[in-house]
Amino acid sequence: LARHFSHQTIVFISHRISALKWADRIVVLNRGVIEEQGTHDHLMTNRGQYASLYNTIAVTTDGGGFSSVSTSTS
Repeated sequence: LARHFSHQTIVFISHRISALKWADRIVVLNRGVIEEQGTHDHLMTNRGQYASLYNTIAVTTDGGGFSSVSTSTS
């Protein structure tokens, strides 16, 4: 997608959270209200709803595009 739409804005909605990892900006909505927004790395550092969901799915899915899950806090 990035190659084909490099100069355009794309709204991408997905239940497959691994697809969101490469987005320039991720917006987390809760009942229509923005709870968090930022890059994947930023949201993981903040340890909010996105990080919780990402880690839960990464641990409980059978692959789902994840090669490993790191929970190190160092």
